[in-house]
Amino acid sequence: METILVISEDGRLRKLLEEEVKEGIFLFFSEDLEEAYDFLKSKPVDIVILDPLLKKVTLEEVKYKLRDYLDTLTFVGIARKEREEWEEELERIGVKIWINQPFTLKDIRRILSLAEERMYLMRSLSANKRERRKEEEKHRVALFSEPTLPPSPTYPYYQETIRKFSKALTYMLDLPRLIDLIITAFLEIFEVNKVAILIKKGNRGYQIESSMGLMEEQIRGAVFYKDRGIFEWLTREGRLLYRAEAELEDSVRREMLILNAEVVLPMEIKGNLLGAITVGKKITGEKFNMEDLRLLYTMANYAAVALHNALLYREINSQSQYFQFILESLPSGFLFVDEEGRISRINRRAKEILGITDEVVGDSIQKAGSIVSDLFLRTLRESKEVNREEVYLPGEKRTLGVTTALIKDKEGKTKGAVMFFRDLTPLKVKEKEDKNKEEENLWKLIAERVAHEVRNPLVSIKTFSQLLPEKYLDMDFRDEFSQMVVEEVDRLSIMLDLLERFAHPGEPIRSQESLNEIIEEVLLELQRVANEKNIKINTRFDSSYPVVDVDRNQIYEAIFQVIKNAFQALENGGRLNIATIVNKEKNEVQIKIKDYGDGIPPENLQKVFLPLFTTRFRGLGLGLPLVKKIMEGHGGRVEIDSWLGKGTEVSLFLPLSLQRREKARILKEKEKEEVKVENLINS
Repeated sequence: METILVISEDGRLRKLLEEEVKEGIFLFFSEDLEEAYDFLKSKPVDIVILDPLLKKVTLEEVKYKLRDYLDTLTFVGIARKEREEWEEELERIGVKIWINQPFTLKDIRRILSLAEERMYLMRSLSANKRERRKEEEKHRVALFSEPTLPPSPTYPYYQETIRKFSKALTYMLDLPRLIDLIITAFLEIFEVNKVAILIKKGNRGYQIESSMGLMEEQIRGAVFYKDRGIFEWLTREGRLLYRAEAELEDSVRREMLILNAEVVLPMEIKGNLLGAITVGKKITGEKFNMEDLRLLYTMANYAAVALHNALLYREINSQSQYFQFILESLPSGFLFVDEEGRISRINRRAKEILGITDEVVGDSIQKAGSIVSDLFLRTLRESKEVNREEVYLPGEKRTLGVTTALIKDKEGKTKGAVMFFRDLTPLKVKEKEDKNKEEENLWKLIAERVAHEVRNPLVSIKTFSQLLPEKYLDMDFRDEFSQMVVEEVDRLSIMLDLLERFAHPGEPIRSQESLNEIIEEVLLELQRVANEKNIKINTRFDSSYPVVDVDRNQIYEAIFQVIKNAFQALENGGRLNIATIVNKEKNEVQIKIKDYGDGIPPENLQKVFLPLFTTRFRGLGLGLPLVKKIMEGHGGRVEIDSWLGKGTEVSLFLPLSLQRREKARILKEKEKEEVKVENLINS
């Protein structure tokens, strides 16, 4: 490539070309069509870059002025994105390559490479055409001078044409460029007036992908069905279709007439009819001979392979782009690494979260940060997949929710790993704000409830204190005053103690304890209240002596609060059942406390563990919330069931001590020894 003619008024295009064009290549710029035309007549030009939007010049005038060069030179047209018809107009005047404005230096490089490629192909085809004419002339002379010798069955020209054609197709995967090259080659080599390429579209049939010489208005939207006409014939016969054949069905002739086709060449891949190439009449008026048909058929086979590869590439590329579009649309970050731990793919959100760029693609996962790389390498090397694990990135001050998974092939061999992660930082900030607000509201409610609960006894104490000077000599008044003050102060003290325990339950100070003994101590303390309320208590303790590793005081408090609540449900007396049940399979013990009172309404059942919820006139409503805190602090849980009119059952679950069985065994052996001693004494 030595000379490029640029017919344009675009100053930016000139600047980009001067930056990109190699040294030794002559650039001639012209803003005037007449000046450009004179240059074409006087100088050899390799490539013409044409801007059809010139001042005071129509597209038809451009076509008319340059008509003698459109078929012999490589033209690159400039199209405007704001006008979609530009590409169609450029193609109509014979310009097959174009570049869309606004363009970049990368676009210039691409289009120059494509134009250079087309230029060399055109030169090669022209040289081959000259060789072909020489060969044909030699054979004509030989036939007239030596009529007894048959012509050579294969011209060297054909062999060279096949070699160059197949070489040009080998690495071309861009479908529009490939089709343009095939059409150009068929037009130039065989000197025909019309060429079309038809490709299978879904299950309906075949449509024209591109053509040259056919009238657009006649073929636009035409569908050629696979079960009739040309393609039914090609499928049935398995060979090329020549119009000069004696007998052809009417449907075949009609479709060939639509396509102005003299020859139809099947493009078949592994028994699948990919499409066809139709070729019109020779410009010279000659008929196609057997050598022409052989060359056409061979070139069609090469074209079929190249088109098949280009279609596969387009499908794969389309799927890849669609996959990338999905990844880019995800609100989560996405990373993919190969089996060596190199980054293969990354989406926009991942780059934003991790603070990295596309430059890390191909590098080690270490470039994504130590915490992310550790999770990936653990997944790859130890097959330890992560599911919704929270990690903190100190540098980015972000909390991520991470999931990793191995990618394996059909044989189960690891091919890499993927990671999805969400930025939980806004969520964590919101959670913290909500928690702070919730705690603030809780303590506000507690303060209001405490103020209310404290105010009542203080009012009583204040009232009696004000009356005391006047009624000091009244013995009954003084006795009543003394008793009231003690009761109210005790009530205040109990309330403040409960509030303090709820706010700061403290870490459990554990020791090996018997649950049965703790329950008996609680019942001993509440026995007087039970008698006053006429409550009958039935106990059924597990005989295997359930032993737990607990804070004795805290578990005592939890059992005390539950039984006290049960007593309040039995204001008019009743029955209370308490049992301990050991579950060996789950390695836990259940403390079941069931009263036979009125029960809890369903709408209140879900609220009983909420702080400050109470249905009683007095109290802070911290009893059951405190029980829940204590049980969870011991790795246990609390469950509650209630039936209106039938009572309520509260179950406290605690894990059994690992030493339970050994201690139970010792206690049982001790019992057996005591029984033996008694038997000996009695005997």
